[in-house]
Amino acid sequence: MINFMSSWAEQIVLAVIIATIIELILPKNKNTKYIKMVIGVYVLFNIISPIIKNKENFSVEKYNTEKYESQSQYEVDQSSMDIRIEKIYLEELEKKTIQSFENDGFSVEKCNVDAVLDSTKKNAGIQLITIKIKGPAENQKVEAAKKKLAEEFKDEDIFYCLGSGPNFGLSFKLAMTMLMEGAIKHACPVYSAEFRHGLIERAEKDVPIIFLRSDFESDEITDKAIEFSKNLELKSIVYNLEDYADINPLLSPLIFVVPLEWFVYYLAHFNGEDPGATRHIGKVRY
Repeated sequence: MINFMSSWAEQIVLAVIIATIIELILPKNKNTKYIKMVIGVYVLFNIISPIIKNKENFSVEKYNTEKYESQSQYEVDQSSMDIRIEKIYLEELEKKTIQSFENDGFSVEKCNVDAVLDSTKKNAGIQLITIKIKGPAENQKVEAAKKKLAEEFKDEDIFYCLGSGPNFGLSFKLAMTMLMEGAIKHACPVYSAEFRHGLIERAEKDVPIIFLRSDFESDEITDKAIEFSKNLELKSIVYNLEDYADINPLLSPLIFVVPLEWFVYYLAHFNGEDPGATRHIGKVRY
């Protein structure tokens, strides 16, 4: 096509040059206008003759169709490439997310990244990352153990909750909200150092006491209270941090709350209570 157009242009230029030369040397007389007409016909013939001979190459419809098909194919290929690139990017992001969680000790069952990668859209960017962590067998063992423990203590009316350091805050929550509100049981929080001021006089055989122990310095007194309770054959429930996780003791309340929630949940369950319902909260104005 390009060669044809080049040849055609050369032919036209040559015809124009010849026509110009003839006009320059042509004498002016009554026949001049006829000769110019012939020259014009000659130039016109040189312009249109290649088109007539090669009309297939000058099919505007064919040219436009080919151009459209080529452009459409390019757009399809470009769209497919964009989709593949987006897919690769999301897969790599999911892999890095899984790796990050696994480096922190989690076992990831599934990871899904929802993102809009078209920068022209207002909501472009990562929309949501969903992570499904595999439930380790240890968690199932903890739940089963606390279910059994709750069944054993379901008939108890009162629980004393004892802890020191950060665990005293959890013992307060355990007594005031989890046991009293969730399991509908009487409960009392006690700081470890206060064991011998009051509670020691109520420490009798079969009285249930929940101990939270994380090897704080203040747990030296907690250990003494545990030993004292064993000697009196109290119903001691001891939560040791080392039994659940190897972690800084300051974070122990975050670990203890899981087995404690299981214990309270099943305690309510065995007594026919709904741990998520309350009888008076929200109804009484203070």
